[in-house]
Amino acid sequence: DLKGNNWQEVQQTKSSESIERVSLIYSPKNDLLYYFYRTASKSLMMATKKSSEKLWGDVKPVAGVNKIDDLSSLTLDSARNRIIFAYTKGLQIATATLDLTSFEFKEKIHTGGNLNSYIPNMKYDADSDTAYIVFPRGNTPGMKEDKQLWLAKVRGDGSNYTEVKLTNTNYEN
Repeated sequence: DLKGNNWQEVQQTKSSESIERVSLIYSPKNDLLYYFYRTASKSLMMATKKSSEKLWGDVKPVAGVNKIDDLSSLTLDSARNRIIFAYTKGLQIATATLDLTSFEFKEKIHTGGNLNSYIPNMKYDADSDTAYIVFPRGNTPGMKEDKQLWLAKVRGDGSNYTEVKLTNTNYEN
């Protein structure tokens, strides 16, 4: 229960691949839990269940997405019935939406070039339909120890992406 009593461990998945970067979203609107994880082959997988059910339904790949590096930030936009993701793909910042009615997945890669970006952290303002993403980015191509912090602002649908460098130091942030 939510007080931490009666804890039980129940195996939920039977994957032949390693399960990594697990995330969970609860939608009170339809009393559904959405379970996401990345596989070792970098596919995004999803399962759902009602909060009262013991086991997850069928685990399936999220259509239209593969080769993601990190699955670190996602949020439920219940007003628009979608889940918004922020992750890295090819060491670049990407956002995506998953429509919870049609299960259509739309992805947009926002950065490019030869500088690597890493593990974004996103917060979402549903009133303004704006995601704020903080992430480290390398200053020098190929150098992993030379990172600065950046802040990006983007609409929930992936449009109007803007970013600003937050730090300018001689050490890794």
